[in-house]
Amino acid sequence: MLRLYSLPVDPNAANAVGYREQQSSVYVAVKTVFAVPTTLTSCSLAYELGYWIGLGGSDTTGPYRGRDLVQQGVECGNTDVGSGYSHRPFSQLANTFGALPFCGYNSWTIPTGHVVYQNMSFQTSSNTACFYLEDETTGVIHSCHAVPGSPWHWDLNTAEWVAEAPTGGALNFGSIRFTDANAELGSTSTWVTLGSQAPITELADGYTSSTYCIAPGAIGSDRASFTDSWIRTDCGFP
Repeated sequence: MLRLYSLPVDPNAANAVGYREQQSSVYVAVKTVFAVPTTLTSCSLAYELGYWIGLGGSDTTGPYRGRDLVQQGVECGNTDVGSGYSHRPFSQLANTFGALPFCGYNSWTIPTGHVVYQNMSFQTSSNTACFYLEDETTGVIHSCHAVPGSPWHWDLNTAEWVAEAPTGGALNFGSIRFTDANAELGSTSTWVTLGSQAPITELADGYTSSTYCIAPGAIGSDRASFTDSWIRTDCGFP
């Protein structure tokens, strides 16, 4: 099942927008390409933004709720990943530790307009998350890995492409387009596009179209791209 839902750095949070694939198949990797939006040059603690890919996160009510997601991406406004309010890469094993500077590089910033390639995988045999991110505009690449601790749990069956803001508000970032949105099936080592894993279900985490801060667009004809667009600064539950 491919789940679409509205975008902080937690797919169970209220204002997270993008797509989630959920299958009985095992997803072991996820990737995408996007350009950091040029509309917004600085964020704040009150109005953070994140653009990320994830694996896991499907346990919304069970014992591992919020502790079954591994993610990486680019955040703006989160001082946990570096001083100031620029766009900075991050990684996170949700609820095991908070968002961290990507591979320890807390001075690494991604200027607006730069194109970012992301590729993240999880090696089940060693229980290891592997992170890879490239600023394609400058050619700077960093990669590393992390082993989750208790009580984190790997559920294997979801892949996400998400733009996220805090519950109740989002700064105007214009829009962000995810391309080359693919996930790898562990059973066959085959990369599949996000649009190939039907059916598609809209979640929106309790939101309605009248209360979106960020809204997702349709999947492109290539079945591997879509655009998240800013709608309003102030929003909340219906």
